[in-house]
Amino acid sequence: MYPIGLARFTACALLLAAAVASADDGQQARTVFGADLTARLAAYRGCRARVVPQGEGQPFASALSIAAPRKMPNVWDVQMIAQSTEAVAAGDALAVAFAVRDAGGGGHLGVKLMDRSGKTLLRQEARPDGVWRKAVFEAKATEAYAPGDLTLILFFGQQKQEAVIGDATVLARGG
Repeated sequence: MYPIGLARFTACALLLAAAVASADDGQQARTVFGADLTARLAAYRGCRARVVPQGEGQPFASALSIAAPRKMPNVWDVQMIAQSTEAVAAGDALAVAFAVRDAGGGGHLGVKLMDRSGKTLLRQEARPDGVWRKAVFEAKATEAYAPGDLTLILFFGQQKQEAVIGDATVLARGG
């Protein structure tokens, strides 16, 4: 994860988009989970989530604050999920990115991208601290997926904690 400041945040987002888009074939990166993934993440299972308006040090319009009330028996007992809104072609390069900071409890979350059959395309962990940082994880689509076939899951059940997520996106570029 990379620390970000207000001035650098937009540059980080543009660099991410440029990196995914910079293919020799000239294809542009496209959003796979819709224009405002942060707003679409839905509370699932034991998670308490609330929208946080722009505040001091938050370099985007709104964020989502997610709270795990206690350490859960399973990390997936507290999670946020969203499904893809666009098709993905076999071989597409995928980039999952979001800004995150710990708001209490030490910060620890899992990130998973899986398909409709349950096959994992990406599984990573992030350990945010009290500073906004950009988390970027990459994967490759092993087959073609229709809209709704991919699910992004953020797991928070590792410990009692509160984290704040913003500027979430999943980009794809033809491979």
